[in-house]
Amino acid sequence: MAYFLGRDIAVGLSTEQPNYGIKYADANITISNTSSTSGDLGGAYSVDDAVPRRTATAEVSTITHVKEAKGEYDFQANQYVLIYDADGKSYLIWYNSDGSGTAPDADQDYSLEVDISSTTTNETIADAVVAQGNADSDFSAAFTFTDVGGEGVVTVTSDVSGRAVDIAKGSGFTDHLTVATTTEGTGAGANSVSDNDELKVDDLTSIDFTFGATDEDIAYVGQRTALKAEIKKEISLVLTRKKKNALWDELWAKARCGVRATTNVSDLAGGSDNVAFDNNLNSESMVDVNGSAYGYRAYLQLKDGTEVLTLPNMCISEHTTIMSTDGVQEETLTLYGNVTPVIQNSLYATTTTQVNF
Repeated sequence: MAYFLGRDIAVGLSTEQPNYGIKYADANITISNTSSTSGDLGGAYSVDDAVPRRTATAEVSTITHVKEAKGEYDFQANQYVLIYDADGKSYLIWYNSDGSGTAPDADQDYSLEVDISSTTTNETIADAVVAQGNADSDFSAAFTFTDVGGEGVVTVTSDVSGRAVDIAKGSGFTDHLTVATTTEGTGAGANSVSDNDELKVDDLTSIDFTFGATDEDIAYVGQRTALKAEIKKEISLVLTRKKKNALWDELWAKARCGVRATTNVSDLAGGSDNVAFDNNLNSESMVDVNGSAYGYRAYLQLKDGTEVLTLPNMCISEHTTIMSTDGVQEETLTLYGNVTPVIQNSLYATTTTQVNF
């Protein structure tokens, strides 16, 4: 936490990519959520990104109950549903229509036996899952269950905003029910910097934020007063922290402008290997009709989280390390951008459009 004129400031940093973040391990950075990045896809969803991805929409998964007869859902071999939370912990759901069933032998951290003894349709089975899932303290701490009325569909949303809800069914459930993921899980939390450990920049000792514009004087023949025309915005954010690892050194050396899609699109879906670190300071190279995923997005959350200043499309323009023989070693990271900041009471997650450049 840093202080500015007596106000608490929390600083967050994400990539501008909606589906790719940056991991840091063994003094190296890698791009997360690619098909070749071990541990990022599947149940054990990775949440240890040093720089998480931008978008703030949580992933939503569904359980669709197809069959009407409650006896079809009674636990038999491999008839269960597994849900994974943001930390990769597994939550087992199984059904019991007469009170005589036994829990499945499946890998699980938490288990929920859904009593469907009084149900008569697939819709009332869905109602039972929602009611009992939200009533269970372990399940409700990780997920919110919602019934899509009249269709036997249950939506499962992570209570950690922006994190994945990976879901799978046992092989015993063939045409009994279906599970699916409806949106891609993403990185930054929806409202708060201070509550998102991956997003927040820790150990800050100084914050220097400058917001200005580059003007050009235009003089006309016969006119005494020159016209001042704004050419571009000038946004600068200088962060100083206690040096604890080589993350900022690696960002400066390999990824000054974040992560780019090698296919030159801004909204590349997750799970692709068509991504690379970007050191190109030409912002126009990463703007298309869908917007821009160029650079980083910085967040300045003021006291109590009632104001969040979001700085889109920032690039690292300078990095220095401060050496001292009798003090704490510090380092600074300077981010520079030309896109107008946005201030509101939550993180701004909208993709930057072409007209903002």
